[in-house]
Amino acid sequence: MSIDYAGIKIDHLVEYSDDIGYLAIGRQGGVMCIFRVENNDRVYFFHSQKGFWREILDGERQMLISRVLVDRCSVPVFHVSGRMNQEGI
Repeated sequence: MSIDYAGIKIDHLVEYSDDIGYLAIGRQGGVMCIFRVENNDRVYFFHSQKGFWREILDGERQMLISRVLVDRCSVPVFHVSGRMNQEGI
């Protein structure tokens, strides 16, 4: 199953105070999609229909990092105390 990352509409971001990045939550065709964007430029993607995380590389990774930076100014950003759970990645 091919994912059109550019077609995903980001609804909101979650920023963790004690951590190294964001969760970006969005939808594509009614299906929930989650990106974990780390400050070290690693990006992971979770598609709710597939049920597992995978790392996004190269050009797609850079496009997603840029989208999160732009969308940060136009979508709700929730600030959470604590760290992201890395279990399952």
